[in-house]
Amino acid sequence: MKKLMLILGLGLMFGMVNINNAEAQIHASVNINVQPAWGPSGYDYAEFYYIPEINVYYDIVHQLFYYYQRGRWISALFLPVMYSHYDFYSLYKVVLNGVHYPWKYNNRHRITYKRYCYNYAQVPIFYMREPRYHHARNNFHGWVEPRYMPRDNGRPHSHDFSKNTRNGRIGSDYRSPANNNKREAVNDRSKTPARNSATVNGRSTGNDSRRNLTDNSRSSSDTRSRNVSAGNRSKNSDNSRSSSVRSATRSSEKKSSGSDTSKTSDRSESSRSAKK
Repeated sequence: MKKLMLILGLGLMFGMVNINNAEAQIHASVNINVQPAWGPSGYDYAEFYYIPEINVYYDIVHQLFYYYQRGRWISALFLPVMYSHYDFYSLYKVVLNGVHYPWKYNNRHRITYKRYCYNYAQVPIFYMREPRYHHARNNFHGWVEPRYMPRDNGRPHSHDFSKNTRNGRIGSDYRSPANNNKREAVNDRSKTPARNSATVNGRSTGNDSRRNLTDNSRSSSDTRSRNVSAGNRSKNSDNSRSSSVRSATRSSEKKSSGSDTSKTSDRSESSRSAKK
């Protein structure tokens, strides 16, 4: 009887251990909550992502990037700023499980997965509506430092995958600069067309006002020249009139002096004749 009880106890103990191990394996095989929103959908468990287009690895468990620079592989929480113009929501990610130190097999991975370069048909977690992706959809883990991250953490503005037309690249309008002032200017992108139109209108009005000023100055200069020419003409007419008057007075004076001399000559001749 004691042996039977001992056997049953040992059986229960082994059963509990197996159940705990099974539960631990189930929990270990599901890490969808720590996967980033730009990760590929359809994987409840993933250890590494390999991105063939940029030759970069991402450790999902430790949330670290591995990239090749200056002859060695570097692990970092963020990638260098030169990766800020890539759209990780569109880039193709290869899931690697059960591979320790996958960057050691990079030559093999580049050859095997190069066919996925420029393949943007993979649907990321961000577009999934299933309840199991609820937490991962909001896990906006940036691939560069926050000050260099594209606007809205790089996530597409549309929740429809068919409308994602960035094709692995992010335009300059979606990239945020280093300082906060420029970032606010980029965030106010909806106001920039109005500002641009206002500046264009301001420039056009400024040009029009300048044109009006030049036209007014030209017209004023023309009127001044006309007034000056008219004044010169009036002066010339006055001078001609005064000269004609002077010539007329001179001629009358000459005539009067001639008549006076003739009269005096007649008087002298009459006095001479009377004396004789």
